[in-house]
Amino acid sequence: MKKVLTILLTQVLIATGLYAQTQQDLRDSISIISEQLQLHPKNIELLMKKAALNIELEKWEAALEDYSTVLDIQPSNLTALHFRAFVNQHLDRYAFARADYEKVLMYEPRHLPSLMGLVLTNCADGHTTEAYDGANRLVEMFPESACAYDVRSDVEQKLNLTTAAIDDIEKAIELEEESMKRRKVSRLSFDDDMVSYQMHAFMLYLDEGNKSKAKNRLQYLADKGIPKAALADYYKMLQTKR
Repeated sequence: MKKVLTILLTQVLIATGLYAQTQQDLRDSISIISEQLQLHPKNIELLMKKAALNIELEKWEAALEDYSTVLDIQPSNLTALHFRAFVNQHLDRYAFARADYEKVLMYEPRHLPSLMGLVLTNCADGHTTEAYDGANRLVEMFPESACAYDVRSDVEQKLNLTTAAIDDIEKAIELEEESMKRRKVSRLSFDDDMVSYQMHAFMLYLDEGNKSKAKNRLQYLADKGIPKAALADYYKMLQTKR
């Protein structure tokens, strides 16, 4: 699901002429921080900033090295531990990701991002029983969290539990809509959670063969400010899906 959102975001940036500018700005920032690190090689703040920028650029190996350096200096840095797990997850190094997520949870058992990461790591690694059990616990612990239902929907989709997956993503959307109303949000930014949830629902309905409901998800995004140019390939998917 994150791949869909990443592709969508890239298409939006290209459509608006911001992609190249954003990429260059990130590279320039890394260059500046790298120069500063030559003078202060053990500066945690600089290392963490550089790692985050490398994640933005999807330079996963470089980010992994940065977070590992932080942890060599400061082994108890839970933020670095969590994000090293996140990077390992993207590199398909599931055993390493699982170990780091579990270390975070030893210190903070209710750390929602690490709980989510552990569930998704187990799911990607084929540990579906552990993933589903973890997803159910996640929803029990955080019943008002839209992202908890989104994660369980991911696992259910992997298990071909399509009806349950749709129910959970609809619950995530419902909770996020309530949150948007409280925050008085009328238009979506490209990185809003609601974009991810709507795209997740789009894919589920498309797989189910319900083109009408899938199309409604794209229309919702367009109505909320996502450029139609960024959605063009998904409208084509509707036309070609049998």
